[in-house]
Amino acid sequence: MGHRPIENVYFPRPVGTRTMAESVGEFLGAYNLCAPLAQRRVVNEWALIMGDTVARRTTGLDLKGSVLQVRMSSAPLRHQLTSNQARVLELIAAHVGQGVVSEVRFR
Repeated sequence: MGHRPIENVYFPRPVGTRTMAESVGEFLGAYNLCAPLAQRRVVNEWALIMGDTVARRTTGLDLKGSVLQVRMSSAPLRHQLTSNQARVLELIAAHVGQGVVSEVRFR
């Protein structure tokens, strides 16, 4: 006795319904949670944004408003990142969205 595979049938969504992503997005927007969530992503995903080399030499991250303060253990790397702040902001914006971080301060 063989089993027939279940057919993958497409069922169109009824009119007036939304996807889960749309509903969650609307919920986050209604309670003004989009910006705080994006800010947490910057801190939590710092290694993904900047790479392992920078992440290993980062000793602390603080996000106050839209200003990201990064404490570094390496003075040469801190100097290099300070010189390339515009690129760092571009990387952050590409990962979490424009306007989440407006300034980066390396210490």
